[in-house]
Amino acid sequence: MSPSSKAKLDDLPSEVLLRIFSFLSIHSLHSVSLTNSTLNHLARFPQLYSTLDISRCTLTKATLPLSMTRSLVLCKRFVVKSPDSISRWAFASILDCLKHSTVLESIRLTGVTHSAEELGEFFEQCRGKEGLKEVVLSRCSVPSEAILKLLSNHGGGLSKLSLKFSEVEDVVLDKIIEMSTYPALSTESPSTSPTSLKTTRSSSCPSTSTVSGPLTAKSASEGDEPEERELPRPFLDRARGRNNLRELCLAGCFNITEDGLSRLFASRPAVCNIQKIDLRWNDEISTSWFRNPDMFPNLRELDLRGCGGITGQDVRDLRRQWGSRLLLRETALDDESFLKAGWKGCFDACESNKWTSTRLCPV
Repeated sequence: MSPSSKAKLDDLPSEVLLRIFSFLSIHSLHSVSLTNSTLNHLARFPQLYSTLDISRCTLTKATLPLSMTRSLVLCKRFVVKSPDSISRWAFASILDCLKHSTVLESIRLTGVTHSAEELGEFFEQCRGKEGLKEVVLSRCSVPSEAILKLLSNHGGGLSKLSLKFSEVEDVVLDKIIEMSTYPALSTESPSTSPTSLKTTRSSSCPSTSTVSGPLTAKSASEGDEPEERELPRPFLDRARGRNNLRELCLAGCFNITEDGLSRLFASRPAVCNIQKIDLRWNDEISTSWFRNPDMFPNLRELDLRGCGGITGQDVRDLRRQWGSRLLLRETALDDESFLKAGWKGCFDACESNKWTSTRLCPV
């Protein structure tokens, strides 16, 4: 189904919609923004619920189809972009059904301000087979307690966490650090300790090595005493890290302090897998956190647009240290940068009101 046909789906007569739905496969309605009329038709075909986008719906207690809520256990992706037309009761009913979904992978909410308690309960009770993979919250009134519940239940499996303009605090960053590191591995025997890691060499080598602690491994051969040696850094990351986070967005999180960010970016297990970091519109930023590329072995994109206190010299230092490995987005402006960029570029940025997407610093 092409994008143009998706956009005109709601304009079709009811009898045509019913015939289309009866022949569609399960994955044919991805990314369709549904209206009330379409929801009523979809209620007859629960197998079509894979992506549910109710951004254009006006849902109240009277208009919410009961059969639709029962079918939400099959939903994989849930999207709400303009919840002003969705009543709190209807939104709570949808969340109450979604938390029983065993296949839900992604939830994207924009501007949800009336259901903070319901979201906290949803994050606490939603437990699918694989867990949530992607959580994007933009301009949502979600307290830190709700995000802590989310990280406690799904933190190890999250690949993308976006908290743009959210009211989260430093405790959320501390939770990310906590979930990224195993507790000290037990020194008990592998047969009794579930946290012991055992590796066996090939059949040509009779000896084995067992990891009995987080920082050392014992290698034993026949007739020799066990010898402790330091594990290589990549092995430690695999053994200790539980963090699967690939994208982290903290843009506009004004309640987060510089100390909290410093603790996060100083924890290698917490950031070693991250490929994209978004810190836009935050004045609590220090470029010294990113001066050591070895701390961020997988980082490919860093967004510092709109961050106060960052000068052109800071940006040039980062570019020199990272080279072409990192895509750096920034709007650091100082006198030297203005002169080198030229006034024409500055005026063009003012007229188009696109300061955040215009590079004025030399590369």
